[in-house]
Amino acid sequence: MEGMDAKVALNAIREKLLSAEEHETQIRVERSHLSKIVDALELVTLICDCMPDGVYVKDLTGRIVMTNSVGPRNIGKSANGIVGKTARELFSADSAQLIEQEDSHVISSGEAMSFEVCEPIDEQMRNYLTTKIPYRDDAGEIIGLLGLSRDITEQRQTEALNLVHETRFKKLLEAAPDAIVGMDHRGLIVLVNARVEHMFGYDRDELIGQPVEFLMPDRFRQLHTSHRSEYIGNPLTRPMGTGMELTAKHKDGREFPVEISLSPFETDEGMFVTSIIRDITDRKGMEIQLREHTTNLEEQVIQSERLATIGRMAAQVAHEIRNPLSTIGLNIELLADELDAHAWEERAEADDLIRITLSEIERLNSVITDYLQFARMPAKQIHELSVNDLAQDVSRFIRPEAAQMGIELNLELGDDMDAVHIDPIIFRQAVLNCIRNALEAMPDGGSLTIATSMKGFAAELLISDSGLGIAPEDQSRVFDPFYSTKDRGTGLGLPYVRQIVAEYGGTLDLKSTPGHGTSIAIRLPSSMEARS
Repeated sequence: MEGMDAKVALNAIREKLLSAEEHETQIRVERSHLSKIVDALELVTLICDCMPDGVYVKDLTGRIVMTNSVGPRNIGKSANGIVGKTARELFSADSAQLIEQEDSHVISSGEAMSFEVCEPIDEQMRNYLTTKIPYRDDAGEIIGLLGLSRDITEQRQTEALNLVHETRFKKLLEAAPDAIVGMDHRGLIVLVNARVEHMFGYDRDELIGQPVEFLMPDRFRQLHTSHRSEYIGNPLTRPMGTGMELTAKHKDGREFPVEISLSPFETDEGMFVTSIIRDITDRKGMEIQLREHTTNLEEQVIQSERLATIGRMAAQVAHEIRNPLSTIGLNIELLADELDAHAWEERAEADDLIRITLSEIERLNSVITDYLQFARMPAKQIHELSVNDLAQDVSRFIRPEAAQMGIELNLELGDDMDAVHIDPIIFRQAVLNCIRNALEAMPDGGSLTIATSMKGFAAELLISDSGLGIAPEDQSRVFDPFYSTKDRGTGLGLPYVRQIVAEYGGTLDLKSTPGHGTSIAIRLPSSMEARS
């Protein structure tokens, strides 16, 4: 019996020893696991500390149980200063309430979410982008939150600054007086300003994405495509089409002249070219007017030189012709007296010849008088004169003659007419020359209108008739000396009138339509403008 008890006791001891060995082995395994866990946690901590973002873990009560070194630094605290604390212990009441609401929303939804908050740190507002992820155990139960927080203050400040610059750029772009078109490296329009819409007639939505050739006449598009490719290969800031006449095309199909400057620059997306487009339609019109004005001035210079030459010849011609004519006329009159002294029954033919000869001599004297008057302008006696008074004076003078010819005379006087500085006698004669031309153009009657008005700072005297008119091919020559469309005209009347008007700084314009009449507009600077 005793032997049996000893054996049982020995077996019990043996079992205890085996159990102790198994327990010791389990402890060694657990210690090994714990060592690996510690190593893993140290590795995770090291990795987290190397991250640019703050990393933290919260339990379900919102208490921070772990953090890397960046997280506390982001909010101006140490790791020991935030571990074990809740949002209410670290932030303002409003911010803490917002953080708790975010945490609750992530836990209840079971999904990762991102939030942006702005928090005062060290008396400076800081922006943070935080991503919160549900933290689960091996069974999949949510036991806390894993948070990643990034300080994006500098990013938001840069974005705000870029927005300011972009806003200013857009304002400058829209306020630019010229059309501005932005083109990418493919030649597609990516930017336009308001002036482009006004100049070309398109809405900007119609232009964005179109090739830049869309704004050109069809005949230039294919050629420009190759030029554009060459430019992209060697971009320079320069005018486009130097020495060429550039033409753009409006939405309605009309074409207009333009000037274009090109400015390239590199972007992250490749080459970008800005085209500054200026509509030069008005300038081209002014250039045409300037050329016409220059041509007119050159013609006037030539005309003046011709008139000067005529003037130098005038005295000699008058002396060489007028004196013999006077002698001939005197002898013809003496011959007539001799015929009267003798009773000659068949003298009728001789009387006709004498009368015709004397008439022709008188006509030649008249031509010479006109010639001298035109070639040698008399000294001017300048006075201030009302154009309305002059119009009334010549109307009264010419009305009886007009009535005899069956011509209706109309007088239209303008209001508030400025006075002009002219020689009344010389200018009156010039106006009468124009009126007599008008009367002669209406052999079968008609209407003659004398009207006055102000054209800016110029006083205008308009003489209009309903006569035969002047053929287009003759209108450019009626101011040439000795050119006349009348059988017995000297061709000095209108040249004399224009010379008189030019002497007073005025202009003379003639318009005529065959079969409908002619109008002559004489414009003289007002006394007010002359004084200024």
